[in-house]
Amino acid sequence: MNRLILPAVFAAVFCGALATGPGAMAQTVPVTPQTVPAGDPVDVLFEVLELDAMIAVLRQEGLAYGETLQADLFPGGGSGWAGQVSAIYDADRMSQEFRQVLRHELPADQVSAMLAFFGSDLGRRVTGLEISARAALLDDGVEEAANQMRDAMATDQPTRLAGLTRFVDANDLIDANVSSALNANLAFYQGLVDGGGFPSDMTQADILRDVWSQEAAIRVETRDWLLAFLGMAYQPLADADLDAYIAFSLTPEGRGLNRAQFAAFDVLFAGISRKLGMAAAGHMAGEEL
Repeated sequence: MNRLILPAVFAAVFCGALATGPGAMAQTVPVTPQTVPAGDPVDVLFEVLELDAMIAVLRQEGLAYGETLQADLFPGGGSGWAGQVSAIYDADRMSQEFRQVLRHELPADQVSAMLAFFGSDLGRRVTGLEISARAALLDDGVEEAANQMRDAMATDQPTRLAGLTRFVDANDLIDANVSSALNANLAFYQGLVDGGGFPSDMTQADILRDVWSQEAAIRVETRDWLLAFLGMAYQPLADADLDAYIAFSLTPEGRGLNRAQFAAFDVLFAGISRKLGMAAAGHMAGEEL
């Protein structure tokens, strides 16, 4: 699934999942196949990965981010801003664009192996856990609990922390997410420039310099977010289940799906960020009048 950027319709599920202690709620799930729906393999993969549910959560994250932008850039103003943000994070359009890019990027000869894993008991379970955790993290209280659990893992669950770190490394989650975040930030700046929200003498080099200056902070935030998210999402899994997921991630099929998903997210969020920048520029100009 999306590994970050990558939550509380499902908050009740994860209030229980936040139990601590080695093996709390752990239950080994065998990687055994289930019957997957008939049809085009890529469409079936989209269904198994629950892309529509994931997009719905991303929309809710986007609406919340829109409120943050308003508070930072034009507090007290922004008439009509919420409607613009809602239109930019249109779930149907997001889903269509994400699926289109993902279909193009997926290695066709690897899709059957991807389906074999994500159509298995374990594959379906981790997909559901990832989406549920992402949804739950929309609640500030759940996010704080996840952060506390992450901070306690070094002492309380060092084996699980090591496993999560291996999962992050196996999927190249830090570098890939930092790159995606920087690209999205660059697109937002470019939208601001195109919308007249920046001084006309600001050059592309100025923008690139400013965006790149954020890299170190984004890298730290990415690592912290990932470990909190993954610790929460996979807390019900036994270590053997996490190891099986890591093993799949290291296969050509696992790497192929990961690359394809990040490519789709890059396109999706770059487009969204640029639109947000252009919309924000209009409101910033209104504030200055």
